[in-house]
Amino acid sequence: MQTIVRHQDGFPMLSLTLEPGEGVLAEAGAMVARAPGVRLEIALAVGHDRGFWARVRALVAAVIRKTVGGEHLLVNRFAAQASGGWVWVAPAFTGDLVTLDIAEGATWTLSPGAFVACDGGVHLHVEWAGWRAMFSREAVFRLVVRGVGRLWIAGRGAIDRIEVDGAHVVDAGHLVGFGPGLTARHRGGKGAARAESDVVEITGRGTVLVQARSHAALIGYLTPLLPE
Repeated sequence: MQTIVRHQDGFPMLSLTLEPGEGVLAEAGAMVARAPGVRLEIALAVGHDRGFWARVRALVAAVIRKTVGGEHLLVNRFAAQASGGWVWVAPAFTGDLVTLDIAEGATWTLSPGAFVACDGGVHLHVEWAGWRAMFSREAVFRLVVRGVGRLWIAGRGAIDRIEVDGAHVVDAGHLVGFGPGLTARHRGGKGAARAESDVVEITGRGTVLVQARSHAALIGYLTPLLPE
């Protein structure tokens, strides 16, 4: 598979050239265009296994992503036929598009809305973010990524890396995800200080990805401007 991130200037688009038999999973609504030789299949938002109970678990997790995490219930699975083909996908919002290489045994944890696409060797699961997250501005479930392959994630605004060795505190709305070797604990605020102290404490040693903009801040800005 050949990949190119085009227009990495705030309005990125991912170009994927697929060999015969190769496939890629993308968030629902992310497709811009595709070659006639690429088949589109609607699939559950998580899970690659084909067994009955695996499909049941995938359905439950996908419903959780939709109802609690605010993400799509279904995703698009693209598969190249004998002649190969290409697919273009793009994130829903403006901001950086980042490529992550997932190694065997490594786990990445993503905030809702960060996932754009992954190749066939990457598996998606849902993880409980903790009781404190229920009283926060952010979702109470996160997306956990395992397997071997490539993953593409998007941020609202620029994405930057923080190398943590010990502990670090990140605003919950600006957290994109974190890599292996790290654990996260939600620390929600109370009363008038709640909006400013809704943070995630990340401990261990590894990489944290943060975004320059927060969707909660955008919603807070736009809501008073909407007609009643």
